Amino acid sequence: MGEMSIEANCSESETTTEFSTIIEGEVTLTYFSKIYQITGTLLQGPLFLLGFVGNLLLVFVVARSRSLWTPTSCYLVSLAIADCILLVAAIPQEIVGYYLIVNQWIWGDVGCMLLAFWQNLGITTGSLSVVAATIECYLSICKPLATQTICGVCRALKIVLILWIFSIVYSFPWIFLTATYPVYHQDQPIYSTCDHKICHEQYLTYFYSDLLLFYIIPAFLSIFLYSKIAYTLIHHSIKCCANTVHFQNRIQIVKMLSLISALNALLWLPYRSVLVYNTLAEQNALNPILCCTMSTKFRRAFGNALNPIGSKPHKLVV
Repeated sequence: MGEMSIEANCSESETTTEFSTIIEGEVTLTYFSKIYQITGTLLQGPLFLLGFVGNLLLVFVVARSRSLWTPTSCYLVSLAIADCILLVAAIPQEIVGYYLIVNQWIWGDVGCMLLAFWQNLGITTGSLSVVAATIECYLSICKPLATQTICGVCRALKIVLILWIFSIVYSFPWIFLTATYPVYHQDQPIYSTCDHKICHEQYLTYFYSDLLLFYIIPAFLSIFLYSKIAYTLIHHSIKCCANTVHFQNRIQIVKMLSLISALNALLWLPYRSVLVYNTLAEQNALNPILCCTMSTKFRRAFGNALNPIGSKPHKLVV
């Protein structure tokens, strides 16, 4: 190894910026700043403990209480297990990564493949479990006669099993789409990174199908079904007594499931938005939109270009 030289402002950057950089020969070793490390750990550590313990408690309580053995509880348990898998696969290695070289991977080839698989499995199964719970709630309230024949704990367990099998099959390709790559210096590997095997363009099909199937469609389906549920409950409360215990229990279940669906869509929105932005930005698809948004002259020019033949164009002022 060659002699390491540290940038003049390295000590200052550790407290004022996100990164500190060490240059070794031709290789730049970038580390997260101390503030970034502490902030990330303090934010994600309690989040991991709260989410993991809370979801395990939900599974334990449902398993111990026969009164909670309902179709809705089956889907909530499925969601809790999916959340636990996602938390274990994502947060611990992320916290450890704060104290390593940026993008350094220490979990080996198997860890790279399995963690990518487990993360996508948790996301996919969680989304499908929320959709299944929403549909079950819709059927039990808006189609009560159908509920007697197509809804039940046994059938719900079969649906949950199908959801997990589908999610495993759908997420399985990630085992073959990720790998570790060594970073060399003077023909010697310094550290490894975990990255995709395929290029950005090849990944787009998988990305768009994932966005459509497990975010956009579930979000709009939930809005539609809960609108129908709300209409049915309001109509029923007008015709019948809204103060009965059975009706109030239904209201509580609907509120709980609708809140879960809303939070699921809302909390995943930043992650999905960043992925969409990065995808479009890399393809320069946002450039025309940004030009029209930020420049009056561009908006006028676009308007003139799109005017029907024979219409009088606006005069551009330079």
